[in-house]
Amino acid sequence: MNKLKFAGRFDCQLSENTDHTFAVSHALNIYGANAIYSYIPKNACSTLRLSLAVANGVVTDVPSQHNWIHQNNSSFVANLRELVSVDYSFIVLRCPYRRIASTFLDKFVSLSNLSVRFIESQYVDFNILNMNFLRFLKNIKRQTDRNRDHHWKTQSAFWVFEEYSEVFSVECFEEAANTLKNKKILDVVDARLYTKHSVQSSQSSHDECFSRTSIRVLNAMKQKSNLPQYESMYCEEAKALVEDIYKEDFDTYEKHFGQRYFLFKRGQ
Repeated sequence: MNKLKFAGRFDCQLSENTDHTFAVSHALNIYGANAIYSYIPKNACSTLRLSLAVANGVVTDVPSQHNWIHQNNSSFVANLRELVSVDYSFIVLRCPYRRIASTFLDKFVSLSNLSVRFIESQYVDFNILNMNFLRFLKNIKRQTDRNRDHHWKTQSAFWVFEEYSEVFSVECFEEAANTLKNKKILDVVDARLYTKHSVQSSQSSHDECFSRTSIRVLNAMKQKSNLPQYESMYCEEAKALVEDIYKEDFDTYEKHFGQRYFLFKRGQ
């Protein structure tokens, strides 16, 4: 029987346990394999959610139906019985430096509705085009994790189980895809060809640091497919903020994969 991470921590009705209900809302069934996948935004989640939709028989023509996943985040959410009785579970982690930089370059530099709502919640009469990565991190630091959007909430908040059958990483995603295929859990369908959520195709090498560069400038760079690499988004202050905000995520990632896939050597 699978042990749930948050379910018994608080003396209240399970439906009122916000930590548990949040994690459950991201725990998705793979019905044919009797398996659970806990998705974390910015951690190859579009690819894996599309793969689930295909495996569960809902999406039958990927090129024409790939957008279905964005309106159906809750369609495969597991109930309590399914959570405690599934045969297999997995979660995919990502280097915290890369994850938060990816969030900013994707959701903020592209001026998504999510970024506009965040700015409006933090400031009165502030032009989003003046926001930069370092200021974004400082705003996240002021939020409690429960109040953060799931794109920049700590990865530890998504763990519905105390332990998973497998813990994978974005940095070794090919290994994850091969394992899932070989164990007949899931055939991975690469969503990047359809969703255009990846910023990697727009990135190029730069010598300078962009942690204080405004969205106005970065957006113009994106139009020319000239966004900075993730490491160029970091000054020492930005690195220290990410290491502080996501300390538990760094600890968990290091426990499973060591430090070899971190963007920077932690603490230096």
